[in-house]
Amino acid sequence: MGKKYKAEQVPFEVHQLGIDQFVIPVDLLRAEGNAVTRVLYEPEMLTPIEQIAPDSESIGEYLDGAKLMSEAQYAEELTVVIDLPVGKGKTTGCYDAIAEYTHDPMTVILVVSPFRKLVDKDYKALQSERKLRVFSYNEIPDKKEQWGEILDKALQMQVHILTVNCLLGNPGDDAFEQNAQKSLYLDRLYEHCNSQGKKVFIFFDEMHEAVYNFAPQFLPNLYKWHDVVRKCFVSSATFTPAVYPVLKYIGLLTNKTFRILHTLRQKWSEERLSNLHLHILKDEYSAANLEPLYTIRAILEESVDKQVNILTGHKTLAKALLKPQDTNGGANPVYEVIQQFKFNPVTGDSDKPFRSDGNNIGTAFKTGVNIDNPNSVYVVVLPVTKQNSPDSIFNDGAPSVIQALARQRNGGEIHIFMYEPTHVIELQDDADQWKDEYSIAGWVHALDYKPLKERLNNNPMVETKPISYYRDQSRTLQFLYKQYSERYERNKVEIQALQQMEANGTARVGFQYPTFEEYLIRESANLMAKNFPQFGSDLSSYTLWAAMHGQFTNAELKTITYYCEDVVEIKFDSSDMMASILNHVKPEQREALKHCDLRTVRFIVQEELVPPKDSGLVYAYYLDGVRLPLEYLLTHPKYLRAILEFVANNHGLSTNANELKSQYFLHSIAASLMVNPDEELVLDIAYAELYQVMLDFIDFYEGVKVKVGDNYAIHKDADKQMPMEIADAVKRIAVVLQAEDAIIKYRAISFQQGISKVTGNALQASVYRELCKLFTNLTDKRGSVGGKKGKNAYYLIDGELAKVLPLSPVLMGM
Repeated sequence: MGKKYKAEQVPFEVHQLGIDQFVIPVDLLRAEGNAVTRVLYEPEMLTPIEQIAPDSESIGEYLDGAKLMSEAQYAEELTVVIDLPVGKGKTTGCYDAIAEYTHDPMTVILVVSPFRKLVDKDYKALQSERKLRVFSYNEIPDKKEQWGEILDKALQMQVHILTVNCLLGNPGDDAFEQNAQKSLYLDRLYEHCNSQGKKVFIFFDEMHEAVYNFAPQFLPNLYKWHDVVRKCFVSSATFTPAVYPVLKYIGLLTNKTFRILHTLRQKWSEERLSNLHLHILKDEYSAANLEPLYTIRAILEESVDKQVNILTGHKTLAKALLKPQDTNGGANPVYEVIQQFKFNPVTGDSDKPFRSDGNNIGTAFKTGVNIDNPNSVYVVVLPVTKQNSPDSIFNDGAPSVIQALARQRNGGEIHIFMYEPTHVIELQDDADQWKDEYSIAGWVHALDYKPLKERLNNNPMVETKPISYYRDQSRTLQFLYKQYSERYERNKVEIQALQQMEANGTARVGFQYPTFEEYLIRESANLMAKNFPQFGSDLSSYTLWAAMHGQFTNAELKTITYYCEDVVEIKFDSSDMMASILNHVKPEQREALKHCDLRTVRFIVQEELVPPKDSGLVYAYYLDGVRLPLEYLLTHPKYLRAILEFVANNHGLSTNANELKSQYFLHSIAASLMVNPDEELVLDIAYAELYQVMLDFIDFYEGVKVKVGDNYAIHKDADKQMPMEIADAVKRIAVVLQAEDAIIKYRAISFQQGISKVTGNALQASVYRELCKLFTNLTDKRGSVGGKKGKNAYYLIDGELAKVLPLSPVLMGM
C-alpha cells in the first residue's frame, strides 16, 4: 500500500434519545373522510393515541397471526396498517395469518412484495414451510402458447405471490407496457374472484420500498379490485411521508377504513443487541479505489470462524471487492482474505438468493432477510456522499440505513464503513424550540443536552465541520407540504391559466399540475435527502448522529475508529519476522531482552513499537505490505512466535517447535511461582495449578516406569492408567489459558485447542500426550522389554524422567 494511514480510537459518550420515527398522519387521513383508529401496544409509554384496546396492551416479544387476525375483525372491510419496529415479527405474523385465512375456501390471498427476491422468500415460507397452495407470478411463461394448463391451475390456488409492479401493471423502467401474460393472469384472476364470490385479502410487505410504483397511470389497475377485496394489510418498520398517499389509495379498496397497529420504538432486549462499530475514513473509496477499505481485512481475518455478510451501497463496489484489482487496476487490499469466505454474490443481477446459513456480499439484502446467527459479523459499506446517487440502495437516506442495520437480529458484530461526515448534526440549543412535546427533541431538555462535538472531544474528524440541526421525522410532512405550497404559489397565476385553458378547450396541451400526493411519491425522498444530512444528503453525518443517540433499536455503539494519513511506517516481513522485530528495537533494549524469560519478553518489545508519549509521532504498521492495527499485529502468531524464538536463542534453548513449547510452559510455571500471592492474576493462578498437575503427573510416571538397562521406559498404553483427575484439571486450566494467555489464545503456541468438547478416554489420551511432551524426556524411540514386542512395547526415557523447571538466575535477577 502506498498511502500512510493511522487508526485513531475516538472517545465518545452515547446520549440516548427517544427513537425517532415518522408518525402516520391520522388527522390528515380523517380530514379526507377516512375512518381511522389507532391501537397502541405497550400503552404505559406516553403518546397521544386515541384508542388503547384493553385486550391489546402488549404484543409480547413478537406479533403473531392470532393477534393480527383479532385486530382485523374490527370491520368487515378494513386496511390494517402494521406500524411496528423491526424485529417484532411483522412478516411472520402475516404468514401465520395467511395460513389461517386459507382455511376458508372462499378466500383468495394476494401477497405483494416490492422485489422479486422477496417473492421467492414468500413462496418458500408459504409453500414449502407452511404447505399452502401457492402460485408465484414467476411461474408465468413469456409466451401465450406456453400457458396451457398453467393458468387454469393458477386460478385454483388460494395464495398468489407477486410484486407491486405486477399488481399495478407497472412494466418498470425497461419496458413500455406490462408483459401480456401477466395482464391476462391478473384479469382472469380478478374475473374468477368476482364470478365465484371470493373474498380477496391483500398483504403488502415492506411498503416503504414500494411507493414509487403507485404512479397515477397505474392506480386503475389497483382500484379494479375494490369490489372483491375485504382486507388489506400494509406493513413497514419505516413509514415515510411518501407512504401517506399510498395508504389513501389502498384505503379505497376497503371503504376508506383503517386500523393502525402502533408502538413506540424501543431498544431490543440486551441479549439480542449487536455491538456496533463505526469506521470513519478520511479518504474517498469506490470500486475504482479500494485502498482506503484495507481495514476490512483485519475484521475478516478475525472472523474466519464466523458467518460474515457484507452489504455495499453499489453493485460495482461489491463486485470489485471480489476481484484482485479495483476497476482502475489498483491492488485490492482485502482480496486475499475475502477469498477464504467463498462469498455468495447477491446483487440482483442473478437469481442467487441470500443464504441464511452462508456468507453473502452484495446489495440485495438491505431488507426482507434476517441474520439470526449470534456469531455473525455484518459489514455495511455506506456510499461516499457524492456517490449517493439513484442507483445506490441507500438513496432514500435514513430509512435505508435503519432497515439495513436491522437485518442482524440476534447479537453479533456490526461494522459500518463510511466516509468522513460533512456535518455535525446537533439538537437546537434554544429551549424555546421544543414546543412539540412528542418530538424527538422533547425527550431531552436543551439545557441538559451535551453537544455531540463535545462528546467526541473535538476530534479532528468533526471539529471543523458545520453544524446542522436535527429535524425529527414526525414533522417532515409539514415541511414537505410547505415546500409544495411555496412552489405552487410561485407559479400560481400561470398554473391556473393553463388549467383554465384545458377546461374551456382553448388549449389542449395535456397539462395537469401534480397533486401533493404525486409530489410526495415522486420527490419527497430525494428532496429530504438533498436538503438535510439526517435524511440522506450525508449518510455518514446521519449515521454518526443516530449511533451516538441510540437510534438503532438492535445495536449499541461500542467503538468509533477514525482512519487518516500516517507519517511513520513500521514494516514486518513474515518470512524473517525476527529480523523485522529487531530492526525496531533499540540496541540497548536488545541486551535487556537477553535477560527476560519467555513469558514477559513480548511486553518489552511491545513498548518499543508504541510511539513515545507526547512525541507527536504516528506509526503505521505493515505486515507483508498490508497495513494492520497494532493490536492485531501484536497478536499475530508469527510475531509472537518470533519473539519466543529470539529469547530461546539468547538462552541457548532449542527453537524446535516441541522444545520451544515445553520451555514456554516451564518458564510460565516458574514465573507464576515467583509472584507475590497478593498480586497474582488469573493467569498466574492457572500456571500455579498447572505446576501441581505437573508434580502429580511426574509422580504417576514414577509409578509406572520400567528399568531398561541404564535407562527407563514407559509402556505405550500408560495413558489408560493416568488418573482422570489429572485430565480433568488440565481441561479446566486449558480453558483459562486459551482465554488469558495471548501466546496460546492467538496460537503462537497451541495448547489443547478444542479440549472443552473432549471427554472420557479421548480426553485422558489427549492430556497424557500433551503432558509427556511438556514435562518429560520421553523419546519417540520404541522398544520392548523381556524380548517381547506388541503388547509389551515401551517408549524410552532419555536420561532424567522429568524436564528441569527453570527456577534459574534469569528469574532470580542474578
